[in-house]
Amino acid sequence: MGRHKRMILAAPLVLLDTWHRPDDDPFEYDFVRFLDESGFDGLLLCDDIHLNEQMERWWKKTCDDYTQYSCHDLSHIGHVSGTGLIDFTGGSSVK
Repeated sequence: MGRHKRMILAAPLVLLDTWHRPDDDPFEYDFVRFLDESGFDGLLLCDDIHLNEQMERWWKKTCDDYTQYSCHDLSHIGHVSGTGLIDFTGGSSVK
């Protein structure tokens, strides 16, 4: 994230579409922790949350561990391999 940290934290919507192997390369876990610890106040759109077992586990664990944020599975209107939304705004953006 380095030099893009301020830009990421200021964005109202961030798309997370990465390697999709969070057990092998924990970027997805690290990125959500970074947003949480940095006080991110936007929406995180997550691609491929049902792509494979690792992403299924990541999505479930993330939603279970960060209960202060609301998680929404938007797969029925999103990508065939899953689309998730995590609302870091405290509910002010997604109803």
